[in-house]
Amino acid sequence: MTWSPVLHRRGSIAGAASLACLASLAVFGPARAAGPAPALVPVPLHRVVLPGAAALARSWTVSTPGDSDDVLAARLLREEAEACYGWTWRVAPVHTRARTIELRASAPPAGASRLFAEQGYRLEITPDHVRIEAATATGRFYAVQTLRQMMRAHRDGVLPCVRLTDAPALEWRGVSDDISRGQVSTLEDFQRIVRQLAYYKINLYQLYIEDMFRFEHTTTSGAARGALTRDELAQIVAEGRRYHVVVSPIFETLAHQDRFLSAEEHRAFAEAPRTDGTDAGPWAALQRAARAWFGRPPAPDAADASVPGAFAAGDPRTLRFVESLVDEIADVTRGPFFHIGGDEWQPPAPAFGASASATDGGLRTYGRYLGHVAAHVHERFGCRALVYSDVMLERPEAARDLSRDVVVVDWHYDPQDSFPSLGRLAQQGFRDVMVSPGLWTWRTFYPNWASALRNVATAADAGKRAGALGCVAAAWEDDGAENLRDNNWAGYAFAAAASWEPVAPEADAFLDRFVVAQYGADSPELARAETLLGGQTFDAVGWNGRLYHRRLAVRARSPRWVARMKALRSDMREVQRDLDAAEPRVRFEREHVAAARHAAQRYAYIAERELTLGDIGRRLGNGTAAQLAPAPREQVARELDALERTADALAAGYGPLWLKHDRPEGLAGNIARMRRQGAMLHALAELARRGSLRVDRTYAGLQSMGGITD
Repeated sequence: MTWSPVLHRRGSIAGAASLACLASLAVFGPARAAGPAPALVPVPLHRVVLPGAAALARSWTVSTPGDSDDVLAARLLREEAEACYGWTWRVAPVHTRARTIELRASAPPAGASRLFAEQGYRLEITPDHVRIEAATATGRFYAVQTLRQMMRAHRDGVLPCVRLTDAPALEWRGVSDDISRGQVSTLEDFQRIVRQLAYYKINLYQLYIEDMFRFEHTTTSGAARGALTRDELAQIVAEGRRYHVVVSPIFETLAHQDRFLSAEEHRAFAEAPRTDGTDAGPWAALQRAARAWFGRPPAPDAADASVPGAFAAGDPRTLRFVESLVDEIADVTRGPFFHIGGDEWQPPAPAFGASASATDGGLRTYGRYLGHVAAHVHERFGCRALVYSDVMLERPEAARDLSRDVVVVDWHYDPQDSFPSLGRLAQQGFRDVMVSPGLWTWRTFYPNWASALRNVATAADAGKRAGALGCVAAAWEDDGAENLRDNNWAGYAFAAAASWEPVAPEADAFLDRFVVAQYGADSPELARAETLLGGQTFDAVGWNGRLYHRRLAVRARSPRWVARMKALRSDMREVQRDLDAAEPRVRFEREHVAAARHAAQRYAYIAERELTLGDIGRRLGNGTAAQLAPAPREQVARELDALERTADALAAGYGPLWLKHDRPEGLAGNIARMRRQGAMLHALAELARRGSLRVDRTYAGLQSMGGITD
C-alpha cells in the first residue's frame, strides 16, 4: 500500500455524526461529574454516577422481553457470571422487582438520532436492580457487553450505581482480516474472533479472500493453503448474525490476484503483461533480489514475469468469469456489503503509437469494469459494493464511469496522514465513504502500535468530521503472516473505541482500560508490556520483522545502534518481568500472554544478536579468527552457538502458538524462514572454529549466507 505523508492534525470536535448523537442525548439532561473514565471499551457517551452500589449475588435473575435475539444476550450474562464469580443465574421471561437484570424493549426518546434508535441503549444500575432499555435487540446486546465489562472490572461483584446513555459516533465499526498471505484461522477461531469483536461493539468483520475460497467454478484456488469451504464461511457468517456482526468478504475482482492467475486454467482471464518495463527487465530483477534479501517468499510472478496480477478488465469473458466467482461468495455472505477490491491497479500499457483517446479509454476501463461488478452484486444480492480509494484518488479519470452509489474505502496507513483525501472524494461525487487506517501488523511478528494507534485515531476522527459511514481498521499480513492474530486485540479494541466514542481516546489511557476489559485483570504490568512490545521502532529498518530476518554480518556496530540494542534488551527484560507478574491474575484470553512472551523473546534475541556480532567484529579488528588464541577463538564460537540455540528454540516455539488457533497451512514457510537464523549462525561458528571468520565489510553480509571458503 502507498504512503502519502501530510501534516498530522488531530480533530478536537466530534463532527456531524457525533454531534447528531450528542444532540439526541440532550433529552437526558446534563452529565454530572463522574470521575475518571471507567474501565470500559468503548467508554459510554453519557454517564451519571448514582448513590450506592449493587452487590450482585448468586440469587440474581436475568429477564428478557422475549425477543429471540435477547436470548443470546441473556445467555452471555449468565455465562459471564459463571466465569467471573462462579454463579449460575436464572434466566426468566418476566422480571421480578428486586435482584433482577432486566432487558426491556423501549422506544427511543423524541429527537433521538437514527444511530441511537438503531444501536443506542440506556443502562441503569441501582442497588437491587439493573435495567437495560433499547429500541432494538442490537442496542440491548451492546448494553449487555458494557455490563459484562463492568463485571470483569469488579471482581467482588459490587458494581457502582450509574446511569449510562450510549450510542456510536460511526454506524459501521469494523476490522479487515487478511487470510490470503499465510495465516488462516480454524473455524472455531473465526467464530471466537466474531464473538470477541462483538464484545467491543464492532459490527463489521471483513475477510480478505483473494483465492482463499473453495470455488466450484475452478479447481485451482487456495485449497492447498487452507482456503475456506462454502460451509465454513456460512458458519462464520451465521455466528456473525447471532452476535450482531456483519461478516463481509473482500474479494479482489481486479488486481492482487497473482496466485489465482498463475494457474494455467486462469491465464485466459489475465491482463496481458505490460511492456513498459514495470513487469520485467532490470527493475523486476532488482525487486526479486530485494525480496530474497529480506527473506520474503517469492511472489508467484517472481520467477516468471509473464504472469500478471490483474484480471483483464476489458474482456467480457473475464467479467462473466469474475462475476461467477463473486456469486459463489455473495450467495453465502449476503448482507449489506460486498467489497470488490480495486486497489493498486495499473492500466494496460498503451500500444506503440496509440492515440490519446485510446490511452484514455484503457484507463477508463477501470470504472466501467468495476461498475459492472458493483451493479451485478446489487441487482442479484442487494449488496452495496465497496471499492478501495487509491486509483480514483491518483487517477480521477479512471473512475469517471464508476457509479457514485458505491461505498469508497479510503485507506492511508501513514500515521501523519490526516485524510484530506475525504474532501477530494466528495468533490468527485462519492457520497458514502469508510475510512480505513492500518493496524501495522504486516512484515512483523508484533504490531507496531506506535504507528497504528495514531493512524486509527486520526482516521476515525477525520471520518466523523466528514460524516463517513464507518471506519475499518486493516490488519494485513504481508510476508507470510508471521504476526500471530492473537497479538492484534489491542488494535481491534482501539479501533472499536475510536469509532464509537465522539473523539478517539488517548493511547495510554485506553490501554489501561483495555487490559481490564480483555483479561479481567487491573494490571499496569500488562498495559506496560503492550506499550513496550508495540512501541519498538528502529531507524532505517522499515518493518520490524525484517530486522529479525536480516542477513547476519560480523562487524562493529555504531555507538548509536549499540545504545539502541541495549535499550531494546532492557525493554524486553521489563516485558518478561511484567508478564510474569501479570499472568497469574489473567482470567480471560490467556493465549495472548504466551504469544506476547514469544514476541518479547524474539526482540531480546535481536538485541543479543546485534550486540554479540558487533562485539565479535570489534575483537577481530582487521584480521580473522585465526589471529586469536585457541581459548578466545572458541569463546567466539560458543557465543555464536548460544545465539544459534536461541534462534532454533524460537523457531521451535512458534509452531505450537500458531497451531493453537490457525490451520497448519502457511506455518512451514515461516518456520523455515526463522530457521535460517540458526543456519547462518551455525555457519559463522564453524568459520570461527576454523579460524576463517573475519569482519564483513560488504553490505550484504555474504559470510552468513554459506559458500564461504578459507
